[in-house]
This record gives sequence, structure tokens and C-alpha cells, in this order.
Amino acid sequence: EDPSRLLVSFLMEAGDRSTVEPLLAEKWGDEAIALGSRAVYLWCPEGVLKSQLPGAVEKALGKAVTTRNWKTVLKIEALL
Repeated sequence: EDPSRLLVSFLMEAGDRSTVEPLLAEKWGDEAIALGSRAVYLWCPEGVLKSQLPGAVEKALGKAVTTRNWKTVLKIEALL
């Protein structure tokens, strides 16, 4: 419903998936995490600032990730 609450963390390397996989087994309440081949999808229904998911992904990946909300991703797509 709100694309600003869906984050996409783009992995620098496909092999970085393995560092995020343990987060899939954790319970995140109303938040959700999904793993694609080169991206991690984070649903933050209470907003990004209240979410623990972005920090957990950043901690797992270090500097090997860049994250944008879905609204921004759609704007970038429209420019291509």
C-alpha cells in the first residue's frame, strides 16, 4: 500500500546472500524480510525509522549493500 515502507537492499555480489540468510529465520513481528538473487526486500509497516530490519541487514552486509525504498526504485525505473 505504501511503497516508501518497502525497502530494497541491493547486494554488491550474489554471494553476499549467505550473510543475510540467517535473518530469514528470525521473527520480525509485523515486519517481513525476503531474499532475492541480488536483493533483500524489507517490509517496514511502521516506517523505516522504527524498523529493526534495515540495521540488521546493514550489520550483516557491512558496506556491501545500498538500500532504497520502493518508491525511489520506481522513479529510477521510469528514468531508464
